Amino acid sequence: MPSLKPIETGQIANTDIFTVKNDYTNVYFVKTGVGYILIDAGSNPNKLKTSLDEVKIDINNVNSVFITHSDFDHIAGLTLFSNAEILMSEDELRLKKVLQDLLNEIFLEEEKCLLK
Repeated sequence: MPSLKPIETGQIANTDIFTVKNDYTNVYFVKTGVGYILIDAGSNPNKLKTSLDEVKIDINNVNSVFITHSDFDHIAGLTLFSNAEILMSEDELRLKKVLQDLLNEIFLEEEKCLLK
């Protein structure tokens, strides 16, 4: 299996795009006239915050977060962007809700077992 090697944090030359290293992946910030759009939110909020400080991107200037899919390594950093609009496909959102309901049911069943 090939290993993933994220590129280093920084601005991509001759663009308004910043890449931010987050554990074994990268997330991307696109600078707009009114702030930033984030593409995926990474797997490690603490590391993401540190990397953002490195490239001088203020979390409060991130207006939108586009989630390509809801795997953990794409959504864990969402907690940093409470003021941003979160964009994700309806199918992905439905899948996320089904999985969350299933997990809630599993943990509820586990709690019932523990109470016996």
